[in-house]
Amino acid sequence: MTFRPESHFFIHLNIYMKKLNIYLVILGIVLFSFNAIGQFTTDCFFPKKGESSIAVGYTSKSYDTFYAGTTLAEGNPGGFGAIDSKIASVYGTYSFSDKLTAVVSLPYISVKNESGVDDPVQMTNKVSALQDLSLGVKTKLWQQKFNNSGIILGAGAFVHLPIGNYEEAGILSVGNGAFSVDGVALLHVQIYGGLFAAAQAGYSVRQNSDFEIPNAFIGELRLGYAHPLFFLSTSLGRQNSASSFDIGSEEFMMRGGPAILPETEVDYTVLNISGYVPFGKSGIGVTAGYGKVLSGRNAGAESFVTVGIVVNGKGFNKRKEMEEEMKMK
Repeated sequence: MTFRPESHFFIHLNIYMKKLNIYLVILGIVLFSFNAIGQFTTDCFFPKKGESSIAVGYTSKSYDTFYAGTTLAEGNPGGFGAIDSKIASVYGTYSFSDKLTAVVSLPYISVKNESGVDDPVQMTNKVSALQDLSLGVKTKLWQQKFNNSGIILGAGAFVHLPIGNYEEAGILSVGNGAFSVDGVALLHVQIYGGLFAAAQAGYSVRQNSDFEIPNAFIGELRLGYAHPLFFLSTSLGRQNSASSFDIGSEEFMMRGGPAILPETEVDYTVLNISGYVPFGKSGIGVTAGYGKVLSGRNAGAESFVTVGIVVNGKGFNKRKEMEEEMKMK
């Protein structure tokens, strides 16, 4: 059946989603916390033309066990104790049209070894730097009614630019220093009443002049409930790197040990639970989330909590809108 704008279901859905769009951008804060371990994800919600949002988030991560290869080791490499990360991130969107939205994000990351042991490459137990600037667009390709549900297909393209001039090698590095290009396919099923399911899958091409960073398949499955008064969701994110070598392997030791860490194969599955509550109709709200790495390969078995605040672009013009309303009266 061809989608018709006059469809009763989609008229209702569009009104409902218009209310939700100012809130659902908060997904970016929670999802962007994944970027600290190499994955960037987006969503299939598309605000109206001209709408913008900005979100500021804070993430605290920690791990004291590590996947050496696929084996969960007791303690971290090199006799390190718990490794903690603090991440302050900014995430913004702007809609060029009802079908095309631009995304920008940037994190500042501080990593510390709580035991006080210095990183064997960087010779310090604490590293702080801007990480990678992420720029991208997502577009709605197709929309259809099917058995009381709205289905949306979309696609996204993102580039990640290492701008922090940080050291890529070592245990405490804030990133792998790769220039990356991600392409993702997006699927969203909106069920009448606010329940939705979403999936995305893509590939990340990574390039660093000093290291052979493996490319990676990336993906996510998400289930959530969106209401104008609150938002709840849970997801499983996955990164599966192209073949490389493991920490502790013969090749790892021969090529430099910790100094060659960016070239190791890094896989992981991440569970994330998030929620959001707006402050009335102000366009401002708060979010909180919890995440944990369930399995991995050459990755920290970390857990993290995220909090944040989001302001819809229209919130900045609230006073002007009120003045216009007074003039009309």
